[in-house]
Order: sequence, then structure tokens, then C-alpha cells
Amino acid sequence: MLVTSEKSDKVKADFGVMNSGGVRASIQPGNITYRDVLTVQPFGNMVTLNEMTGTEVAAYLGAVGSLQIGSGGYAQITGVKMTIDCVAKTANISVINGENFSPTRTYKFTVPSFNAAGGDGYPKLESPIQTGFVDADLLYSFLKEKQAIKAADYSPIGDIVYENSNSVEGCQL
Repeated sequence: MLVTSEKSDKVKADFGVMNSGGVRASIQPGNITYRDVLTVQPFGNMVTLNEMTGTEVAAYLGAVGSLQIGSGGYAQITGVKMTIDCVAKTANISVINGENFSPTRTYKFTVPSFNAAGGDGYPKLESPIQTGFVDADLLYSFLKEKQAIKAADYSPIGDIVYENSNSVEGCQL
């Protein structure tokens, strides 16, 4: 499950990052209860809003984007088109939030409070803003609002290209 752009829109972010370790289960087809959502996101993480220059974002996404598939830190990223070099741990960003990337522009992004504090190997963020939104609450609201979801509609295939990896889905050395 990816942090959706609708989730990022709640706090006016340009993109969103979610660690795979924060996603604990899949939701089965059918009516979805809040209890079902809590099996997916059971930790009650606060969604943080962070602000960085494009240069800082590239360094941050190079670090989190190169975390290995299968690790809790493996990053799921939405709103960014880029190439990650899994060995050099760099990000070559072309687009953020539908606009050409600029190293001098300031960008806003969401990340769970656990990761903002350095959890799962993420760089610790200096001044994350606690939005007051709990991840599970936002996911449940999103699902209720949409009423019907097709997972294929949220496939980010092609947004992120991984170089120097044994997988096209992420860094795997």
C-alpha cells in the first residue's frame, strides 16, 4: 500500500513516503471496517509534514529510496518520478507533484512520525510538523470516501526506476 496523493493532499504536501514496515497486512475485498484498517496500520503513527529544498529532497530520497526490498524501511513513494542508484544511494529526480524538479525549490512531504524520528534506518528529520492526523484514521477516511477501490489504479509502475539492482521493484543487491 502506498501513501496516496489524496492522503498527502490533506496536509498540502507535494509527495508522500511510507515505510513498508508500517504496512502489516493486506485488506481483503468487501466491506472494510476500521478494525481491518488497524490490521494494516496498527501503530498509530502521526503523519508528519516536512519541508526541504530540492537538493535536500534528492539526498533524502537517495537514502530512503535505496533501502532494500524486504526491509521494514523499504520506501513506498508517491508523487515523485525519479531514478534511484541502489549502489551510490542517489536520486535523480525529474518530477515532483506533476511539475519539473528544481534543486532550489522548497518541497513539502509526508512521512510517518516513526520514520521522521529515524526509525527503520531513515535519516532523522530536523523539524517535522506533527499534523494531528493518525495514519490509520486517514486511510480509513480515504477508503470510506472512495467507497470502491481498484488496486491497479494506484500502481506506481514506471515512476521510479532502480539502477544497479537485481529487481525493477526496488533496491535488491
